[in-house]
Amino acid sequence: MLIEYDLLTNLDEIEALSPEWEELLSRSRCNRAFSSVTWYLAACRAQPHLLPCVAIARRDHALAALLPLALKPTGDAAFPSELSSYNDLIAASEDDGALAGLLDFAASTPKPYRVLDLRWVRKSSNLLRATRMISDQPDSMNCFQLDKDYYSFIRLPGSYEEYASLRQTGSGSSASNPPHFQPSAFRNCF
Repeated sequence: MLIEYDLLTNLDEIEALSPEWEELLSRSRCNRAFSSVTWYLAACRAQPHLLPCVAIARRDHALAALLPLALKPTGDAAFPSELSSYNDLIAASEDDGALAGLLDFAASTPKPYRVLDLRWVRKSSNLLRATRMISDQPDSMNCFQLDKDYYSFIRLPGSYEEYASLRQTGSGSSASNPPHFQPSAFRNCF
């Protein structure tokens, strides 16, 4: 089956993809929140200096993969949110053809960006998998800042009941140290 590629730079056109985007996301192993069309649109709208730039792959007119990027004022294409380490190329699980093909398309010239700056991806990401599938890594890829970088995360209670009990007992509930933001819950991962 033939795969066709395109680059979308109009936010309204990207928003019109919402139902297809969410359906594709449901068939992928990507993070449902940070890879959602809602997150992407909000990130672009909150940062008006970024211009939307979504690479898509269609197989028989159906959305097969997408790479949700934005153009920075520097001319680089990057993920629009640096608040997530779940940035990824979205495709149905095990759709290697769409993964590798879309990354190859995005890295080929001519494009409206000078560099693909693909930071903040996980070792288990589709994007890293696609990079491994491409025989010659494109020169335009500045890429891959993996899990070795500093990340903070919060250990959350396992259930709402556990959270509510912490709130009721007052465990660490001072304004400077609420129970769900205790310093002991933070870890640095390198």
